[in-house]
Amino acid sequence: MADTRNRILTLLAPGNIVSGGRLAEACGVSREAVWKHIESLRSRGVSVEAVRSRGYRIQGGLCLLNRQAIGKHLLKPVTLTLLEEVASTNSWLLRRLGYSMLAPHVCISEQQSAGRGTKGRAWLSPYGTNVYCSLYWRFECAPYELEGLSPAIAIALVNALGQAGVKGVMIKWPNDLHMAGGKLGGLLVDISAEANGPCDVIIGFGLNMGMPDTLRSMIDQPVADILDIEGMDSDRNAMAACVINGLTGGCEDFAAHGFAYFSQQWEALDLARYRPVRLMIAGRSIVGIAHGVNERGMLRIRTNNRFEEFASGEVSMGIENETVN
Repeated sequence: MADTRNRILTLLAPGNIVSGGRLAEACGVSREAVWKHIESLRSRGVSVEAVRSRGYRIQGGLCLLNRQAIGKHLLKPVTLTLLEEVASTNSWLLRRLGYSMLAPHVCISEQQSAGRGTKGRAWLSPYGTNVYCSLYWRFECAPYELEGLSPAIAIALVNALGQAGVKGVMIKWPNDLHMAGGKLGGLLVDISAEANGPCDVIIGFGLNMGMPDTLRSMIDQPVADILDIEGMDSDRNAMAACVINGLTGGCEDFAAHGFAYFSQQWEALDLARYRPVRLMIAGRSIVGIAHGVNERGMLRIRTNNRFEEFASGEVSMGIENETVN
């Protein structure tokens, strides 16, 4: 059944109208079976349109992931696992820790059924759009030496996206990528380590690239999308490789130099710098003015005429009706 559904999807992916009869003939099934597979695709978030008396199409088409197409853009060798669907790419790699999995290993999927964001939030992951990717990397250091890893990788990804023509991306501490007033992507870092190392780290990244309008309306904050950029190439394989290059390059540079290698870039990319912010951490609310990060990537906030530094927490901006010193 999955093979037939995937065959139908492949025929519809270019965006052209394909008759039900042609789909049935190509797949060796009845037209009723074609209709059932079309409904299955729709249930997975694929926007298949029925065109009266003509057939079916995916408006605008889909760029499906392809191992060879991704591989030709990669700058460093990685083990690449490409899945059609997975609960989450981070979870897939986490389950394989301790089973002779070699780093670097990348898991990328067409869809996530239980994608995770920060603070346990769901990450909407429709089929055949966006980029859902996780990297497994081993750092030969103690866990405390990974301070600043998350904002460092965010900087590396901004640099990689810039090389692909995605300009104007900013970072909301510690690792959310924003563009044109909306959230473009986000990182999720999972660490498994002994007290003195080494550290097995899985870094997941979700990037909006063709997020359907119907799903954008379900997200509780403004959304930015790669394909909102006029003239941007819609090649998801090239963009997936760009993300992988950013992740692996960022890990290499961090392993060699720590956050110090990235710190000078933070000021230009800091979305919250000198703005009123609220930081929520362990049930505590801290309101103040953001003053960048310290040498370890910790957020600095001026509040009550003194500075405090924080290694974790959730930042919101545009604080209203409160006194900020």
